[in-house]
Amino acid sequence: VAARGAISYRQRDGFFKDGGGNLGRKVGDEQSFQYRFTLGYVTDDLEIMARARGGFVDNDQRPFKQIGTTGPQPCPLRLNQICTDPTGFADSNDPFETFLSFIGYEKGKANGGDIQVKYNLSSSVGLYYSFAYDEASNNRFVDEDFSNNSLFSTTYDTKVNFSSHELRLQSEGKGPFQWILGAYHYRDSLDQWYGAAVPLLGVSLGVPAKQKTRTAAGFANAEWKFAEKFSLRGGLRLTYDKRKGRSRSFLFDGTNLNLSPIPADLASMLEVFELYPDNSLQKSWTKPSGEIALSFKPNSNWHFYGSYSIGFKGGDYNVGLFTINENVIVDPEYVHNAELGVKARLLDGRLTGELSLFRMNIKDQQVSSIQSVGGIPSLVLSNAGRSRIEGIELNMEARVVDGLSLRGSLGLLDAKFTSYPNGPGGADLSGNRLVYAPKVTANAAIKYDLSTAVGDFTAQGSGRYTGKMFDQPSNNPFYAVKSYWTADAFVEFRPAGQPGLSAKLWVRNLTDEHYYSTFFSSGNLGYEALGFADPRTFGITLGYDFD
Repeated sequence: VAARGAISYRQRDGFFKDGGGNLGRKVGDEQSFQYRFTLGYVTDDLEIMARARGGFVDNDQRPFKQIGTTGPQPCPLRLNQICTDPTGFADSNDPFETFLSFIGYEKGKANGGDIQVKYNLSSSVGLYYSFAYDEASNNRFVDEDFSNNSLFSTTYDTKVNFSSHELRLQSEGKGPFQWILGAYHYRDSLDQWYGAAVPLLGVSLGVPAKQKTRTAAGFANAEWKFAEKFSLRGGLRLTYDKRKGRSRSFLFDGTNLNLSPIPADLASMLEVFELYPDNSLQKSWTKPSGEIALSFKPNSNWHFYGSYSIGFKGGDYNVGLFTINENVIVDPEYVHNAELGVKARLLDGRLTGELSLFRMNIKDQQVSSIQSVGGIPSLVLSNAGRSRIEGIELNMEARVVDGLSLRGSLGLLDAKFTSYPNGPGGADLSGNRLVYAPKVTANAAIKYDLSTAVGDFTAQGSGRYTGKMFDQPSNNPFYAVKSYWTADAFVEFRPAGQPGLSAKLWVRNLTDEHYYSTFFSSGNLGYEALGFADPRTFGITLGYDFD
């Protein structure tokens, strides 16, 4: 019998200044708690592993910087103080100053666990079973206009639970032929409430929705070492996916509710007009998928490989979409992926590296985009016609001297919609780049480990480059994330004679790079918004692992 556990608590003060002077403190406080415990029981023929996990988050709303669209045209698409929102508000140029009407929040909690059982039926066959269950809830209340004018606020509450079972038979030992036969089942249930108060339009909108997912699959995998230096691996899977969604939308009297959360039961009591009646939709799909891969190892220092796979992702339901149309349930996504690569181990293992080339062709890719639905900005899922992703990845690590190592990586990517004739708003987006797909990414790190009589020290510095990318499939310049460099560093100490105890002093975004990484569109409400990444942040982490 063995047990292990870990507990983590994190707290960070906010760094957004109260520009309007009506909030009373800085905005952006965050705190979270996580736990995980593992209990294991092992005999010659039986292994049982049980795990429990969970935690909570309690965070302030993350303020965005508002950019008005009223004024001299065309309005600049960056912090400018030239254009305003419809009330005449112009945000400041300081990325970490906010003028919120109130401090919104995001609160969530999650708990769950799993159990895994492995039993040796014989010396060559093992039986494996796993079961997992998790449940989570999240409550958000957000000042969506990011100003002191109370143009738009939302309440977003969700509850979800999901579970899975997996049963498989698999070969044991080190023979030339290894195999797995199995079955898998998954289910989840989502309950969601969305309430939006928009005084500028004179309405308040409520959308209760539910979604259920059921997935069942059978699969088989095998690997055959048909020669001393060659191996062939293959797998087949047949998946059944079912989505069921239910929602309605209505207008309610939200007078004086835009500065406080809007509970679903209160909104129902104040309902004045039903926009779309209770509607239930469901679809199911049964599709095969699979993979085949060939590996060649001429010696212990070189490994060449190639693979081809066909993937399937079930359709999905736009939970909370305000209108009922053909886009409420999107079609499945199909992926054909080919990859070639080589791994090398040189200089007696002091230099290792991997180079891979890949190409993915995607049919009916599921793409999220910000669209105006019923006059309200919404994140809508839809299908693109076809997409292509191809690229090169290089990873290398070198042990220069004992204790000192260098690590680096480079990624080159070309990701485009090859056919997207009916994009959001009916636009032809064929040829546009995929979202969050920079053409170039790079990482580099230097690490030094030192053992002394008092304990072990580790120091590391790292840098990361991310090329320009887009947040939306329209590739609108406003939704472009400019290229940026960031650097991080830490020093960690593990005292001698105290296994599991550690202290780490760290700093993130060492150069205090100011860059925006997320966006918000208000649709017809007369403003856009930018979300900036964290400024230079430093702290200390104390840890202890229980074994």
